[in-house]
Amino acid sequence: MKKPGKENILIAGYISEFLDSYVLSQKTGSMNTLKSYQDAIVLYLSFLEDEKKCAVTA
Repeated sequence: MKKPGKENILIAGYISEFLDSYVLSQKTGSMNTLKSYQDAIVLYLSFLEDEKKCAVTA
């Protein structure tokens, strides 16, 4: 397995900050909304790997 590059780590940090800080600070604050955003991001990352041949690491 490849080690995550600097860009991957940076992007992962931004995604984590978005989900943990921004989303929860909004008026809805619903855990269902957070779960939905997480699912959408996972689907998008899968799309990037499969269709665009981008290396996405966890």
